[in-house]
Amino acid sequence: MRALADITEDALVRVDQQAHREFGDDETAWEPSQLRAYFERLDAARFDPEAVA
Repeated sequence: MRALADITEDALVRVDQQAHREFGDDETAWEPSQLRAYFERLDAARFDPEAVA
């Protein structure tokens, strides 16, 4: 059985990787709406990491 911290960390990594594939590697070039979506996805992964998996 995996620890919740490990599941959460994996979910956060997946969100980050997906955002960089979707929005580009340079975070400073992201539009405000892209940043907002990124942070919303990170929050969702923190609250329910298994939903992201």
